[in-house]
Amino acid sequence: MRAAEKEKGKKDLSLLGVDDFEKRGFKIHDANHQPLTGFDALLAVTDLASQFLLEEEEEEEEEQRQKRLMREKALKRPVMKKKSFLDDDKEWFQKDYSRFKKKILRSSINDKVHEMPENMRKLIDSMNGNNIMIVIQKNLYFTDTNEHYHRMSIPEKQIRSADFLTQEEKEWVNNEGGEMTPLFIQPSLAVSELVFKRWAMAKGDSNKCSYVYVLTCGWNDVISANHLKQGDKVQLWSFRINHQLCLALSRVAANHHHHGS
Repeated sequence: MRAAEKEKGKKDLSLLGVDDFEKRGFKIHDANHQPLTGFDALLAVTDLASQFLLEEEEEEEEEQRQKRLMREKALKRPVMKKKSFLDDDKEWFQKDYSRFKKKILRSSINDKVHEMPENMRKLIDSMNGNNIMIVIQKNLYFTDTNEHYHRMSIPEKQIRSADFLTQEEKEWVNNEGGEMTPLFIQPSLAVSELVFKRWAMAKGDSNKCSYVYVLTCGWNDVISANHLKQGDKVQLWSFRINHQLCLALSRVAANHHHHGS
């Protein structure tokens, strides 16, 4: 695709409309149906821009895949694509992706994973928990901490341990639209339950959609009780008790945040 065609296909963020926000689950009014403040609106636009970036990458990846299939059919032999390997998330990326797009994803994927807090590990041990895995390490976004959205997103491309779900759990959540209510350890070590599910997010005016796991139904209480705020770096862990999925959320200390990369 020529550069001009690429530019033509990109979303013009200067012409965002209400539909752009609502189709992706972004609320533009508060609980009293009043418009968001200027600052909150700016944060929402920033979050939406990040979503557009991921969508563009997925569309580009699909376009490249279709081109390879066409070349393979023409040549009657496989065409190998150039790849680079990111050890942290076990996922292949094409080398011809733009540096800017790769930097956005790698900022979280390549970030050093810090050890689970010792007091949290001891609590899990006391509950006879095992098979601890890191699911994701991320900075909380505006939509993760704003009560109007009542959920924490877990983008599939940022997941560190793809096998934190069993095959049966994947089929239930991914294919059948089911939800799970795992035991959940908060950063304060309080124990509760949250709903874990997978959301489909519409991609603009097309019939395509992207998928993201979320923690919801009780997430606002976790935010409030643990004083979590936008920009905080957190880690979501999975573990098992009697083979049942459990989750734990820890907060990376500020000194690790600055020096642990």
